[in-house]
Amino acid sequence: MLLLVHIAKTFRIHEYTDGHTFKNVIKTTTNYIPQGKISPVFEFKFRDWDVNDGKYWYNKYGITRAILEAHNVYAIQILWVNGKIVYTYRNTDPAYGYYLGQIGDLLIWKIYFPCRKEYRFMTNGSLIQGGKLLKEVEHGIVIKSLKDVMQLAVFADTISLQGIAPASETMILNREQFTYVETYWKKNIYTFSDFDLTGVRFGSEMRRRYKTRPLYLTNGRYNTINFQAKDISDYVSKFGLIQAEKLILQFIEVGENIIDDWDFIVNELKH
Repeated sequence: MLLLVHIAKTFRIHEYTDGHTFKNVIKTTTNYIPQGKISPVFEFKFRDWDVNDGKYWYNKYGITRAILEAHNVYAIQILWVNGKIVYTYRNTDPAYGYYLGQIGDLLIWKIYFPCRKEYRFMTNGSLIQGGKLLKEVEHGIVIKSLKDVMQLAVFADTISLQGIAPASETMILNREQFTYVETYWKKNIYTFSDFDLTGVRFGSEMRRRYKTRPLYLTNGRYNTINFQAKDISDYVSKFGLIQAEKLILQFIEVGENIIDDWDFIVNELKH
């Protein structure tokens, strides 16, 4: 019971609410360069945060409602795509809308279904995730998803770091985007992608173009460390925030992971 009360306080639900609900979408504009084509129109009825949301975001990852709101994440009750209902809320199948910005008159969204094994994402366009929150920090990390961007934000009070994410690990930042990022991240810029073919290709290509420093949670292959997690949020859910903070500090101190020749690993992962 005490755990549920703590979640309720953290997510400001029930008697702890501040009266703020998500009934309307706040329209904002963005200067970020789109990646890819824009297609359907998403419309929503949002719901208030509940204890199940707190169990997922806060208990597993330490991601607070304040972090979710800062990154424009909304809990969805009903989702329409081009006027047709495609989703209604069930507590066994929650959905969250990531509002990424606006291109012309179109609001750009990414929809996340965390409990699904397949078709976990929907989107109607591509923008840099977390890009509109850029600030000056010592360590900038181009990471694979908005959830991981928010996971890094959990540590921002104790470590001068910040993350952004492209629409996917197949989309390398173009020169204009990276130049814009460099106006805020002037000291160290890393990539932090999955230790698979797509992720290692991403880290290698970013390093080739922009001299970023690649980081991976390796899995023991090719004489690497087995971190027993595929990404930073997975690591937090398994080992906790304290251990994850120690890991991030170690990564920053080392600058890169154990292996330097990631191009070799790319070729090996193809087989």
